[in-house]
Amino acid sequence: MVYHWPLADPSPPGLVWIPYWRFRGLWYRVGERATEGVLLDSTVSARRGVRAESHLGIRPQVVPFRMGPPAAGRVLWPDLSLGDAVAVSEARLEGGSAEPAPVRRLVGEVAAVLLVPFALERMDRGWGLSSLFPEGPDGPLGRAEALSLRKGLDEAFREWRPTFLALRCPECGNDLPAAAHAVGFWCGRCGRGWWPRGPRLMPLPFTVRPARGRDVRYLPFWELEVSARGLPLQSRAALVRWAVPYWRSPAADARRPSVVRIPAFKAHPRLFLRIGRNLTLADLPAGGLDRLPPAGTEVEPARLPLGEAAQSLKPVLAELAGAQHRKRAAVLTARLRVRRAALVLLPFRRRGAEWVEAATGVAVPAAALNRGRGI
Repeated sequence: MVYHWPLADPSPPGLVWIPYWRFRGLWYRVGERATEGVLLDSTVSARRGVRAESHLGIRPQVVPFRMGPPAAGRVLWPDLSLGDAVAVSEARLEGGSAEPAPVRRLVGEVAAVLLVPFALERMDRGWGLSSLFPEGPDGPLGRAEALSLRKGLDEAFREWRPTFLALRCPECGNDLPAAAHAVGFWCGRCGRGWWPRGPRLMPLPFTVRPARGRDVRYLPFWELEVSARGLPLQSRAALVRWAVPYWRSPAADARRPSVVRIPAFKAHPRLFLRIGRNLTLADLPAGGLDRLPPAGTEVEPARLPLGEAAQSLKPVLAELAGAQHRKRAAVLTARLRVRRAALVLLPFRRRGAEWVEAATGVAVPAAALNRGRGI
């Protein structure tokens, strides 16, 4: 998506809109001794060489940007990829570290392009940019920055049009519940799951493990069947024995594949890993239904796509390894392969301030679940 700063004053001469990437998500720095996790909400100049060291601070969190490009002025479009922008932000975060972490992961990022206004004008010794928003990065243009800016201004006009997708169940015509940043939807009438694929909604394969009674809310999880060189992931029994040596798994676990469960919703970075660890170790019943129970079922939207779940595998496996140095080192160097992926809805019941999984007792704080919807 593209948004622009709400410029209230009349357009000044030399109005130029500079793009910035904004991305939010769970950022992990995984080392041999510990895992650090923070909620990352960062901005990076999306134009190479133009205000390259600047950022927008907390402005995107407090200023109501408007959707779409502005009507007046010249717009520069990004030539820095989102991946490169994330790398710049990670370098900033690790600026005070002795050395970069072996594994860095940004999980569940939500990205947008923010266009902010500058005035291109004459200064004492040439041309410069004056920000048209409070405490922006003013200053003269160096030779390299001037060339990069000129290149952007010489680019052909680009038309930007958003595409919209009607949230209506393709099977029964019922309205699907809208949720910010959702990647999966469930119909409250027919119980089918859907996810956006190109210009249309396509069937979302999933399994629901139903629970009887009221006050049940289903939370989505990705089940990833994983193999790796250097890690004992041949079976569920091997995975559990590696993570918790004193646990005795049932004999049947030796014939079950090793599955890592990743929350398909967002939460605080530490809580996200803890939930993944606890649900991976939990001995959940197999089987389930391919559609939701009758109308009235509460379902938490899936906000973490499959690719992002795969990105979080090493942080979750490092959480399973705990503080054991050799095991964490093996996780850092392992080459993981996802053999199979499935989305499963697990039933949780409200107990005081927590949602508790019906079969295992794994708890998710209700307040943390609410806060995670805004990440």
